[in-house]
Amino acid sequence: MAEKGEQMVADNHYAKEFITSKCKELYSMKDEFENKIKQREDHLKKAMDIHESLEQVQFGTLIVLSHVNIFLKHRVHVPMSF
Repeated sequence: MAEKGEQMVADNHYAKEFITSKCKELYSMKDEFENKIKQREDHLKKAMDIHESLEQVQFGTLIVLSHVNIFLKHRVHVPMSF
C-alpha cells in the first residue's frame, strides 16, 4: 500500500503531502509490528529453552529415582551388632 502511495507521489498526485504522511505512518506501523513480532519470537525461544531444561531435569530426576528404587529393592539387610 505504501509503495502505491509512493508511486502516486512520484506521479505528482494533487494530495502528495497527505499521501506522503500516510506512507510514513504505514512504515512506522510496519516497523513497530516487526519489532513486536521479534520480541515475541525472543520470548518464545526463551520459554522453549526453559521448558527443555526442565524436561532434562525431570528426566535426570527420574533416572536417579529409578536407581534409588533398584538399590532399595536389592539392598542387603545387615544386622547391627553392639
